[in-house]
Amino acid sequence: MPENSTPLNLLCVSGGTEFELRKQASTLTKLIEANEELGLGNICETINTNSKHLKHRLVCIGKDYPSILNQLKAYKLGGPNAATDIGAVSNKSSSRQEKLAFMLAGQGSQYVGMAHSLYTTHSVFREAFQRCSILLDPHLDRPLASVLYPETGQADQAAELIKQTAFTQPALFVLGYALSEMWSSWGIRPDFLIGHSAGEIMAAYLAGVFSLEDALKIVTVRSKLMQSQPSNGGMLMLVAKPEEVRELISNANDGCNNLVIAAYNGPSNTVVSGPEEALNQLLAHTTSSSIKTKRLEVSHAFHSAAMKTLVPELRKTLCQINFQQPIRPFVSNVTGRQVGPEIASSDYWCDHVTSPVRFAQGMNTLATNGVRNFIELGASSTLLSLGRQCLKNSGLANINNCNWWPSLRYGKNNWETILSSLGKIYSYGYQIDWKSFYKPMGGHQIPLEGFTSNT
Repeated sequence: MPENSTPLNLLCVSGGTEFELRKQASTLTKLIEANEELGLGNICETINTNSKHLKHRLVCIGKDYPSILNQLKAYKLGGPNAATDIGAVSNKSSSRQEKLAFMLAGQGSQYVGMAHSLYTTHSVFREAFQRCSILLDPHLDRPLASVLYPETGQADQAAELIKQTAFTQPALFVLGYALSEMWSSWGIRPDFLIGHSAGEIMAAYLAGVFSLEDALKIVTVRSKLMQSQPSNGGMLMLVAKPEEVRELISNANDGCNNLVIAAYNGPSNTVVSGPEEALNQLLAHTTSSSIKTKRLEVSHAFHSAAMKTLVPELRKTLCQINFQQPIRPFVSNVTGRQVGPEIASSDYWCDHVTSPVRFAQGMNTLATNGVRNFIELGASSTLLSLGRQCLKNSGLANINNCNWWPSLRYGKNNWETILSSLGKIYSYGYQIDWKSFYKPMGGHQIPLEGFTSNT
């Protein structure tokens, strides 16, 4: 496989009506069967790049001729390939009104090897990663790539390092940046941005609040300062409403008085932060209350008063940053509302460290502004899951009319995940820049006898 190729192919079919779409599927089936010697990747590139992409759409995703042809034939004979759920058909118009948000995850979603296949096989992702590494690595104890993609025999050590805040936050920023570069090169750009905790730095960068160099400076200093704090705290997620959590804390013994709500992640997803001893006491109290809980994979009591001691040093770095007003709509973790002039100040980013994450309110803000489509630029689909919970019973959006597209999923093939999302995005009506999509792939367009663009 060429270095910049993908293990899967996308074939896009469209028509002005459903009848025309079915007719085009039949035509392309015959054309592909007659030209198999030309290479499936080359055939898909030629068709996708030169077709008119009309309202009714079908996308087939597969690694070989049989998988693509089976999907085409299944649709031609009566509908999408329900057995594999790979083919996707949409009657949505490309003149859609719904808006798209990029979601940037924070600490807790990291793992060794995230996006490794994209790093090794796609030049846009790899070059974006390396662009950040040049600026980051001199300030880290070891190169970031060696932590995320360790050599043989170094995996266990890397797994411990990636848990350290000083590596975790830079790694998640670089991942989000590289994924944003990929999506942008394919013609997919957000109408709104929302981050979660450290993910808000990446969201602010994409909104134009500061340069890449300044964003990486903030991430590096912020994560090191957090790592340097006494590690006697943690965080606990409770499947309970905020008011229920407050009541639990007040009803528990005095040792829980210094616990605070650190994140409002959903209607019944509330995160508490504080000293380990207090968390253990609350955990024992929740056991008798039958409330489900989960300890978060973090080393400190983030978004609590425990972070106040680092603020003076962080402010010194923030005073060196060239802040700008956002050029793209951006929802704040601190307020849960669309940001204004306050985002371009040291005060905001100092408050960001100690204030609770108001993600649920932020999702409501997105829904109120007409956002119905969401792409998570992170290592998993954590924020997509939280977002669904937030809007499920909010009354602000019909959850069945929202779309949730991951870039990556933990334990799943990178290319299968991101190309499946791209295929669904195409079928929904988005215009993909197919020339840019294929530019790094190492393929080429070919003369394809019998092919005419749909009309």
